[in-house]
Amino acid sequence: MGFNIYLKEEIIERKVNDKKTWKTVRSQRLIILDRYRMGFYIDQVEEGTKVTIFIVYVLPKGIKKILGLLFGNWYARWCVDQMLKDLACHFEVTG
Repeated sequence: MGFNIYLKEEIIERKVNDKKTWKTVRSQRLIILDRYRMGFYIDQVEEGTKVTIFIVYVLPKGIKKILGLLFGNWYARWCVDQMLKDLACHFEVTG
């Protein structure tokens, strides 16, 4: 679409097969979001496995804020859905 984007992420919390949290660091060039923190928690429950996936984000400033207001929730939901698919594939393969 002709947009140049850039971001750098840093893992801030990790426990193998239980949880992982990461965030954007330094300056990034994103379109819909400014910066974010996202991650997941996996808990064993009586019925099986419970996965909690989250994203917390800040809208961009200036004219890009309009795009964030229009598409931020949609994009965040898309990110969460992608993470859920990736987790399902990972645990399907590794058991």
